[in-house]
Amino acid sequence: MPPALTRPAWLSILLRVAEPPIAALAAGQLRARLPVQSRPGREADRAQVTHLEAFARTLSGLAPWLALEPAPPDEAAARDRLRTLAAAALTEGLNPASPDAFNFTHGGQPLVDAAFLAQAPLRAPGPLFYALDARTRARLLAGLRSTRAITPCFNNWLLFAASIEAAPLFLDSDGDRLRIDYAIRQHEQWYEGDGAYGDGPDFSLGLLQQLRHPAHAPRRAGNGRRARRPLARTPSRRAPTRHAPRRRARAPRRARRLLPGCTSVSPATSPTSARPILAPATSTCAPPPFSPSDSPPPIRFGRTPETLWTSARIWRGENPPADSALYA
Repeated sequence: MPPALTRPAWLSILLRVAEPPIAALAAGQLRARLPVQSRPGREADRAQVTHLEAFARTLSGLAPWLALEPAPPDEAAARDRLRTLAAAALTEGLNPASPDAFNFTHGGQPLVDAAFLAQAPLRAPGPLFYALDARTRARLLAGLRSTRAITPCFNNWLLFAASIEAAPLFLDSDGDRLRIDYAIRQHEQWYEGDGAYGDGPDFSLGLLQQLRHPAHAPRRAGNGRRARRPLARTPSRRAPTRHAPRRRARAPRRARRLLPGCTSVSPATSPTSARPILAPATSTCAPPPFSPSDSPPPIRFGRTPETLWTSARIWRGENPPADSALYA
């Protein structure tokens, strides 16, 4: 990356990235002009979702700048032009008769893309919702609500469904509060400690924990299943207190599984006072002393030579192949 980028330079990059897809959709030519990239054999599936994905994620990131009031004098003209293009693009994409009509229900990916689209009017309600005509506003809310037909995966996708409901709730006072509440409560159950949340019930911080201390590594039971973590979870300040009695009752059993080098603290009292504490059994882990003979071998993360990541290569002026998800 260049050593210093001024605000005008960043604005130039923003317009180069964001304006082409928005302008193409406003002209009704996004499907005709946007290439679809996919793994072999998945071209048809990606063609169904690429266009909403490109526009929604672009508009979501652009929205805070579009909402900027007052805009710097040298940015006002560009901001107003992008506001006009974004409103026209939304009108075109939400028109069911348009060749660029958004896909909200075919497949599962539209749930993710609609969540990004919902973020745009939440971040810039003036130019991206209230400035639209009444029919387009109604179509936007109807399109977001139509994603309720998609069952989210039991992981972070619950938050996509909740994000979608936040938009009609804020803009029209008619969102599904149950989806929002369920996503939040379920992620409270997936709290892993130290500010990390599990991506579903089976998520494991295995690699990061091994790098920090061997005691954090997930272990396997004799039947091949992952055993419980050897350390009790660190409580969050926002952790619901209704779970405290259950965690206190379970803590002593978990503390007995601590690996060498870890000492357990009673879950009922603080080590320095007799005051009860809310946390489950906490642990003080000191890395065990390693001698040259028992030092673990260096961790190898892959078999290919080290190389720069894609964004770094782009900033160096290279043109690397596009990244893609494993199953994209």
